[in-house]
Amino acid sequence: MFNRFYVLLSNTILKEYRSKTLIVVYIITAIMIILVNSGIDLLVDTVKDQVPGLDLASQKMTAFYFIITSWTGLLALLMGLNSISSDVESNALNVVLSYPIKRSEYLLARFLGTSLLIFSYYLFSVILASAIFSFSSGTFEFSYKMILGLIPLWAMTLSTISICGFIGLFGNKIISFLISAAVLIFINASNSVLEGVKLSEHFSDFGIFRFFSLIFYWFFPHNGALSSIVNVLLGGKETEINYAFEAVHFIFAYAFLFFLISFFFKRKEI
Repeated sequence: MFNRFYVLLSNTILKEYRSKTLIVVYIITAIMIILVNSGIDLLVDTVKDQVPGLDLASQKMTAFYFIITSWTGLLALLMGLNSISSDVESNALNVVLSYPIKRSEYLLARFLGTSLLIFSYYLFSVILASAIFSFSSGTFEFSYKMILGLIPLWAMTLSTISICGFIGLFGNKIISFLISAAVLIFINASNSVLEGVKLSEHFSDFGIFRFFSLIFYWFFPHNGALSSIVNVLLGGKETEINYAFEAVHFIFAYAFLFFLISFFFKRKEI
């Protein structure tokens, strides 16, 4: 079983690299980091005499984190949509499932492989940005929190890919993209509504929106909370999020999400 899963996992990674799309993304990211560094340096040189004491140079990493985290979320959505549907369109899925491979193994390998690709891309981006910014400023722009931030980012990426991968099986790419974006926005909205609210107050002001908010909050991964944790670790922002609760909730919520996706995928005609 492990050998089959490893082959599928490796195939997922190689499939994306063969398409050359990820390589282009790496190149674009490197250019973007250089532009952020040069742009802020130019701005510092322009205003340093006009606004004494203004420290824009220290905001390079903050600006980079905002851009790269947003871009990583979009990348997870797009690659998630393509993770399963590309196999269906090329008829590769029928070939893969003709071997003694469970559909749940196939799904997990595709989702996990795609998330590891984005994880490695984000790690590359952080290391490259730290090196360029450190060289430019003369100070070491790196913190252990950058590594810790990769954990909630990977969890958020995995759940995004799984949701979008499943939705991508239905309808064309544009409709699937819009539905995926709407679902992810609603998940984040439900997190915002119920985050920090006492359990006894979850059913106050009960209505149709609160009903669906409760379903998404308790049964789906907290992408909004995970994003907040990433911002805390990378940007130094404060939060009252309970890390232990979020970690436990993600494990059970993702297990439920994967069970749900597997249940419908096993019954779908390919």
